Amino acid sequence: WGLITDAVMLCVLVLCTVSAPRTSFGPFSTLSAMHSSSPPSPSAPVWPLQFNATLAKVNPVDTNIVWTKLYYDWTYTTGGAAKFDFYNGYVDDSAQWSLNCSILFANTSIWFIFPDLQACNLRASDIPSVDPKWLQNLNATFTGVTYFRGVLAEEWEMADPDEPSHTMRYYARHPDNSIPLRSPNQINDPGNTDFFDVEVGEQDRRNFLLPSYCRNHVDLGCPM
Repeated sequence: WGLITDAVMLCVLVLCTVSAPRTSFGPFSTLSAMHSSSPPSPSAPVWPLQFNATLAKVNPVDTNIVWTKLYYDWTYTTGGAAKFDFYNGYVDDSAQWSLNCSILFANTSIWFIFPDLQACNLRASDIPSVDPKWLQNLNATFTGVTYFRGVLAEEWEMADPDEPSHTMRYYARHPDNSIPLRSPNQINDPGNTDFFDVEVGEQDRRNFLLPSYCRNHVDLGCPM
């Protein structure tokens, strides 16, 4: 999760971020320019204020995919809310996968939640969820239109805030670049996070409520 701060040692989106896949999805073929003069560069992507998506995080060192369901709502309380549910396989509507743990960003706190143990770990306070304008905040630069996973996409580059010499690449749908396709991880958490099944719209706010069993503490972290 290239978006999650070092302070909480998380992947993504945000972050979670959702902190990201670690396998190669093949070469990218850049589209030929349709006109001799270049069109104006688009604005850096801004995430939808409310959406959910299935995430696949892969480490370049191995081929183990971490499947995660992300629920995101920037309109929920101050600092927004995001929940990353970590599963043992691909999340769809036709099967019940085992939920290993969840990371909840809500009310400027970050919780690790363990349903099987009926316990939680308050990992950090005074940290908001992923800002929908995080790419603009990192001064992302448009590098062109390409095909990514067979989908017409925009490629964006930005310096890693932890290691400015390390370039991170982000892919979004084109022309609607609010829809993420791949989010980069920071250098201390190598890999990327791919987004699938993105659904934009109002989210069930029960996803962002802290379970009553969080009164029980456990000193554990989610596998990422």
